[in-house]
Amino acid sequence: MKKFIVVTLMFLLTFVTFSKIGAFASGEKYVKSLYSGVRVLNEPNVDLENNVLLTLNYGDVLKLKQNDTIVGDDGSNYYIVEVNIENVLQGYVLASFVNLVDNSSPIRNLDANAKTKSEAKIYSKTVDETFEETGETLNAGESIKIVDGYNSSKQYTRIQYKLENGEIAIGYIETSKIQISGVSRSTIGAIIIIVTTISLVLIVFGIKGRHKKALKKLVVGKK
Repeated sequence: MKKFIVVTLMFLLTFVTFSKIGAFASGEKYVKSLYSGVRVLNEPNVDLENNVLLTLNYGDVLKLKQNDTIVGDDGSNYYIVEVNIENVLQGYVLASFVNLVDNSSPIRNLDANAKTKSEAKIYSKTVDETFEETGETLNAGESIKIVDGYNSSKQYTRIQYKLENGEIAIGYIETSKIQISGVSRSTIGAIIIIVTTISLVLIVFGIKGRHKKALKKLVVGKK
């Protein structure tokens, strides 16, 4: 009976852990521009002239026509996106310039893992790897989330931050303005799942070990 309960708990834990992944895989997908100046092309080849359908601003979102990337004529990986420009219904965007997201709705949950030490200007990153001021500023002590990891040697760090309307935006601030807060809620959740899984596995093996010892004693007693 105990073994059945433990196996059931492990199954439920596994189901909960991977349900979000399954939901992501089954829903509609979108791509979000990581830079200002990202081009949506008529043909998957950056070397062609007169091939630009439109140019994306930082954070712009387009719906995918298919979830997988394709290899373009220039050897680069592209996403195929939906557009509607002069009877053109699809375009191609370089996969390295966008993020894959599961919907176009604004994110509202900021899983903060850092704060601003002092007032910090928000920057956007252009395709040619330069940084431009957006005109936005974060106050000292504002909660932020470091997106790509923290490296004190980098001049700028990509973060998520909360807008006045409650939506979450992505931008860059100077790394020197960041104060690490500690472990985020998502990291704590992952640790809890790992520890719980290991504990359940040890319980299962512990039950098996006790059964073996009891059986051995029973056999010895009969002799």
